[in-house]
Order: sequence, then structure tokens, then C-alpha cells
Amino acid sequence: MGIFARNAEYWRGMLSFGGSVVRLSSENQVFEVLGDAKVNVLGVELASFDNTAWIGAMLDQAQSARIPVLFLLQEWPWVVRVMPDGTVLYRMQSQGSCTRVDLNRRQCFHKGMPIVLPWRVTQTLALLVSDPSRTWNVRAFNLAALENGWNPWTDNVLKVHVHHIRQSLGPEHIRRVSDGYQFNNC
Repeated sequence: MGIFARNAEYWRGMLSFGGSVVRLSSENQVFEVLGDAKVNVLGVELASFDNTAWIGAMLDQAQSARIPVLFLLQEWPWVVRVMPDGTVLYRMQSQGSCTRVDLNRRQCFHKGMPIVLPWRVTQTLALLVSDPSRTWNVRAFNLAALENGWNPWTDNVLKVHVHHIRQSLGPEHIRRVSDGYQFNNC
């Protein structure tokens, strides 16, 4: 898959097609990979084009090479997949959250921007984001740890992790409630 976007890492985490992902940094690279059929799918963030006149030419070349094009639109909850036989809408696989955690790649994103957290803090954030309405306390985290084969949490470890998350995302994202913590979206 080829991705032509200002924030290619965000989209790399959002879209999984198996195989490698090539980050394209110019319109010329887009036309090169389409001409040589070096990608099987092309993801394009329209705002990345300096000249919108190139968009039509890119679609024509993709159609003649029979390479599907995904329009990557952060403002919409949809990704548009353009196929040689027509256009189909696909809903993005997001958690409806401003924060996304990809545990397989050990990556976190907040509002589409990558954030760097230690692995254990990433696990904590993944659980918080997975169910924002749930109150997460040490017992709930440790039940999830058993299910996932992770090390258990202690009260002190959880407090430190929440501190790291608040520093990275902002203090408003983790709310302390009587029995634990809850995640708040933007």
C-alpha cells in the first residue's frame, strides 16, 4: 500500500492491508508508483496535493492501472474507496475516540498525531480507551492483564501511568472517580 499524506504514520496505524506500507512524499512519487504498479492500494489525503489539478490525473492513472484509491479524510468518519468499477464507502475502523492505540505496533495516536509512551503505559491507555464509560481500578486492570497475558498493576504503578498519560494527552483526558479512573475524549 502507498500512502500520500501529511501525517502518513496516523494513516498507517488506521489502515491495515497486510504487507508493507510505502510513504510517498511527493506527487511525482505517487505517479511513479502508479505507473510501475508498485502498490496494490493507494491512500491519498487530498490536502497533501499542492496542486489540485493533479488529483484527476492521479485518479485516471490509478484507474488505468486498476489500483484502488482510498481518499483519507480526517474530518469525516468515512474513507472513500474508488474502484475501477465504481465508488464504495467504507467506515473507518476507529474507536470513536480522539485517542487510538495500536497494541500490535506499540503505537499511540492522539488527534492523529503519534505520541510516545512506555509500553506498560501504552497498555494502560489501551484499556482506558477501549471502554471510556467503564471505571477502571486496579482490580479491573488486573483482570484485563490476566486475559492478555500482561503483568499485573499495583495502585502505585497505576498512579504513575495515569500521570504519564495526563502529561502526554492533557489532564482532562483521565478523570478520577470514586472507584478508579475513566477516560474522557476531546
